[in-house]
Amino acid sequence: MKSPTKALLKLATSSQNLQNRANGNQQYASADFGTWVENIITHYEKNNVLDVCCGTGNQLVLYAKQPIKSITGLDISTQSIKVAQQRLADYSGDLTLVTSAMEDFLNTVPHSSKDFISCFYGLYYTKDIEKTCQQIHQILEPKGHFLVCGPHGDNNNSLFSLLRKYYSLPELVTYSSSTFMMQTLTPILEKLAMKLEYQYFVNRISYPSVDAVMQYLQSTTFFNDQFHQEIKSDLEQHFKESKSFEVEKHVMALVASKTN
Repeated sequence: MKSPTKALLKLATSSQNLQNRANGNQQYASADFGTWVENIITHYEKNNVLDVCCGTGNQLVLYAKQPIKSITGLDISTQSIKVAQQRLADYSGDLTLVTSAMEDFLNTVPHSSKDFISCFYGLYYTKDIEKTCQQIHQILEPKGHFLVCGPHGDNNNSLFSLLRKYYSLPELVTYSSSTFMMQTLTPILEKLAMKLEYQYFVNRISYPSVDAVMQYLQSTTFFNDQFHQEIKSDLEQHFKESKSFEVEKHVMALVASKTN
C-alpha cells in the first residue's frame, strides 16, 4: 500500500473537515458513536494514556473525565491540536499535546511508559504500519492495551457506489475504509503475540437533503469536485423519489492487549 499523498493528508487532517464530518454524522445518526466509544474506554483501567492521531480531541475529552494520571494527545495537524487545547482549556490534570508525525514522536517515547494507547481513524496513514505497531508495542507497559478504531467491511457503500459512477476512488480510501482493520492490522498484532478483542458498531446516517449529503462529501478525503454537478444532479433525482439518503457507517474497535 502506497503512503498517503500530501493532498490526501491535508484533507484528512483538516480540523474544519473533521468537525464538519463529525457534526453531520452526529446530527443525522441513528445511534450514538460517542457513547459507544466511552463505554469501551471506561472498561479498561489506565494511568498513562497516549491518543495517537487525536485530531480535535474527541477521545481526549472522554479521557479527561476519568481519574487518569497523565494524558498525551498526538496529531500531525497544528490546527487540530489548537482546537483540542481550546476544548480542554479547563482540564487541570497532566495533559500534553504534541504536533508531530506519529512515526517521529513514537521514537521519542520511553519503552513501557504507557498502559493505554488509542488511535481513532488514523493508523492507516502511517508510512510503515508494521514498524508503527512495533513501536507502540514497545511503548506499552506489560498487560497494557492498544485500542484501534476504524471503518471496515461495508462502510459507506451507498456513498461509494454513487461516486464510482463518475470516478475511481483513491486506493488508500477504499483500503482504509474496508480491509485495513482485518486484513492488515490484525495479522501484524497477532505476530506481536497480542491478545485481540473486537467490538462492532453500525450507525445508519439518514441525510435529509441534497445539501446535507454534499456538505458531508465536500469534507471528505474522497470527493472529486470535478464531478460536483453530476453528483448533485444524481442526488436531486434520488430525493425526488426518497425522503432521505441512507449511509451505513460500519466501525470496528480492536483492543490489543500486551501479554507480557
